[in-house]
Amino acid sequence: MATAVGASPHHAAAAHHHHAQVAAAAAAHAHHAQQQHAGSAPMMASAHGSLVRMQGLPYSAGVKDILSFFQGYQLPPDGILVLYNLSGQCSGEALVTFPSEELALKAVVERSHHLMLGNPIRMAFCT
Repeated sequence: MATAVGASPHHAAAAHHHHAQVAAAAAAHAHHAQQQHAGSAPMMASAHGSLVRMQGLPYSAGVKDILSFFQGYQLPPDGILVLYNLSGQCSGEALVTFPSEELALKAVVERSHHLMLGNPIRMAFCT
């Protein structure tokens, strides 16, 4: 870790400790936010095979882009969970809950490797 010129060892140690606390708090906050979404009703459908993980999303992708990508699959907006990194940017992944196992299978078969905003999208069932 870089320290300011003329900073005492005590101040450098205190700054390092503060940065470690901030990083730990940010990680805990991100984990808590994902746990809240993971426990919601739409995401609990994975027992029926209707939860699909998307990878390769553009960093600018949002719920509207995913709804557009799956146009015609009866996808509810509250069934989409876009995953973000600690800086608030899309991580390139999302979890999508389809109304049925059949629609999820159809989407994975028909839409895998199609482009979203120029990126090829990979999909897999969550187990």
